[in-house]
Amino acid sequence: MMRVLVWLLFLWCLAVTITSGVGGTVTAPGEGTFTYQNGELVRPETKADSGYTFVKWSGSYSTTENPAILIVNLDHQIRAAFVTLGI
Repeated sequence: MMRVLVWLLFLWCLAVTITSGVGGTVTAPGEGTFTYQNGELVRPETKADSGYTFVKWSGSYSTTENPAILIVNLDHQIRAAFVTLGI
C-alpha cells in the first residue's frame, strides 16, 4: 500500500524549470528546477539589469506579464527574455 501511495504522489508532482537570458535574472522563485503539485500557482518574476528591459516569458508558457501567473498542470520549461534599451 505504501508503494502505491508514494507512486501516486509522484504522479502529481510536476517540474518547472526557469531560466533567463542575458540582461536580467529571475528573482522569484529563482532560476533552476522546482517541484510543484498539480494545480499549484507560481508567480515567476524578473528583474532587468541596468540598460535592459524585460520583454516576455517563452517556452512551454508564454506571456509578457511580470510577474507571470502560472497554474502548474504539466511540466514546464520557461525562459525570461530581455532586450537592451535604446540609448
